[in-house]
Amino acid sequence: MKVFWYADGSTKDGYGHLFRIISIQKLSPIHYENIFLYSNDTQKNFYWSKGINAYDIKADHDHDNVAHLIIDSKKNISELLEQRSLKKFCGKIILIDSPNMDSIDIADILIFPSFYINQDLVKQIKTKDKKVFFSTSSCANKFT
Repeated sequence: MKVFWYADGSTKDGYGHLFRIISIQKLSPIHYENIFLYSNDTQKNFYWSKGINAYDIKADHDHDNVAHLIIDSKKNISELLEQRSLKKFCGKIILIDSPNMDSIDIADILIFPSFYINQDLVKQIKTKDKKVFFSTSSCANKFT
């Protein structure tokens, strides 16, 4: 099974999402074929500095057997999903750490790594039919 991984990161926004997505990926089942995607040079250089092969999100990718797209971002992910490489994706979208309701509507599974979350957001999410986890380690084996 293949998994696409994407995390925001830039010199302006920092590296926190990038570090976290690598940590979460290490918790995923060993049989996953992990494919990291980047959209800028900061992300690309970060992955390469960690010895991780990463691929440009704008390039075409083989979607056969890709079960999950895991995104760590606070931004609206709809633009990300408009990339030519992801338009064909039809697996589950797992969204990490996003308070963006437009993104939440798109995602299948939500992960909030902190228990400190805006309670109004929690109330809004409860009206959606979503799987929600409030810890990264407790949900790493529940992606499927």
